[in-house]
Amino acid sequence: MTSHLLRGCVLAGLFLEHAHVHGNLYGTSLAAIAAVRDAGKVCILDLDVQGAESVKRARLGAVFLFIAPPSMDELERRLRGRGTETEEKARLEKPLCPLDLLDCGAFVSFDSRCLLLRLPSG
Repeated sequence: MTSHLLRGCVLAGLFLEHAHVHGNLYGTSLAAIAAVRDAGKVCILDLDVQGAESVKRARLGAVFLFIAPPSMDELERRLRGRGTETEEKARLEKPLCPLDLLDCGAFVSFDSRCLLLRLPSG
């Protein structure tokens, strides 16, 4: 989907949530969620904190799980180790990172929080 078309769909209310991230527009379409539900399956979304808050406001009865690495340094190490991120994306702006907020209890809207100490071997 082109950026122009995606913006039009967002304005038309066809997306449950959307966000501009690193210069790109991302979102979750209501039609995609309905298709999963209609197939009798559970829809699992990989969202950032802002996306999760948008879904929470939609009052769909969703369950929210926040999965965090053990530290900011470990998160940055993992991002760099994957070799899939640009330097801008791998370099974390610590004051803006939600992990700091997690420590102070700001994420009371999440049903569960999980600390991912080790990556699964694959």
